[in-house]
Amino acid sequence: MKRTLFTLAVLCTALVAFAAPKRILVNTPEEFIRALGSNREIVICHEEGFLLTPTIEGMMVSGELKEFDRFSRAKQEGIMYEQESDGPQLIISGFKNLTIRTNSDERLHLEITPRYANVLTFISCENITLTNLQLGHTDEGYCSNGVLGFDDCHNITINNCGLFGCGTEGIELRQSENFTMTNSEIFHCSYHIMHIYGSQNVQFLNCAFYNNREYEQVGVDSSSMNVLFDHCVFTKNNGVLFRIENPDAVKIRHCLIQHDGETGNGFQCYEDCMFAN
Repeated sequence: MKRTLFTLAVLCTALVAFAAPKRILVNTPEEFIRALGSNREIVICHEEGFLLTPTIEGMMVSGELKEFDRFSRAKQEGIMYEQESDGPQLIISGFKNLTIRTNSDERLHLEITPRYANVLTFISCENITLTNLQLGHTDEGYCSNGVLGFDDCHNITINNCGLFGCGTEGIELRQSENFTMTNSEIFHCSYHIMHIYGSQNVQFLNCAFYNNREYEQVGVDSSSMNVLFDHCVFTKNNGVLFRIENPDAVKIRHCLIQHDGETGNGFQCYEDCMFAN
């Protein structure tokens, strides 16, 4: 009898783990933020997309959003905020199996007004998918933060998305693994395209990076491994294009590179790159 009950418990756990995510249609920023969670497929139905900042600020005042504690060692799960110098950024922490997409092939905007905050920040999340989104800021910022931040995240997929700067950089990866970005763009960032710290198995496939400016554009630290750029385009970017501390960890192949400045340290084309000035 005990063995039968144990078997049933295991089967129930397995069914829950592989159950289809709950699909939630959202039409307002409030519905979008409240829908965030594990085992969710959030479908944005608004024709233009959302400006998130007024809703974030309202939910902070009402107490619906709690402040994220960067210095706490306790596990923090939920939708929270973090106060930056000119406004809050949304923190999505501890969620698994979350998809955010639109209800068509058209990209819809998710924007914020604080210039020194990420549009979305994911911390300790797994199996996250973003599809058909255009993410950015309403005004240009400098010095810190960007569009998407991932810290201690696993199995991230970004497809057909546009990350348009006004933040300092498009993507920041920290201590994350199994990240794939496909058919997407990072453009008009005020400083960098991306920084990758202590991360593994990172891929950019059929992506375009253009009109980003100043300093190094792609930074990869020495502890990151298996970073791949395949069939990507780098064009009209300013500054040093690459700062790669461990050249053996990064493969660049089948890419078009059009850059008037320095290619940078650690850069080596692995296979069939085309260069043009």
